[in-house]
Amino acid sequence: MNTNNIPTGWWLNVTLMARKENPSWIVGVLREGKASWITEYAKGDLSSSEGAYKEGMRFIEDYKRSKLLKKS
Repeated sequence: MNTNNIPTGWWLNVTLMARKENPSWIVGVLREGKASWITEYAKGDLSSSEGAYKEGMRFIEDYKRSKLLKKS
């Protein structure tokens, strides 16, 4: 997981859901707004921190792609 790959203006919050049984990982994807950070997406029940990071990066790429398509 290379956090240098996260685009400027985005923030990934990857954290462990600390359950006694079956711990899992959560990712929150935040986009920088004019006055604060905006939560665009969150997903839990992921099996690893790497998987959570990849899910967050996938969301960012899909989001950016959809914005480009709307501009066309």
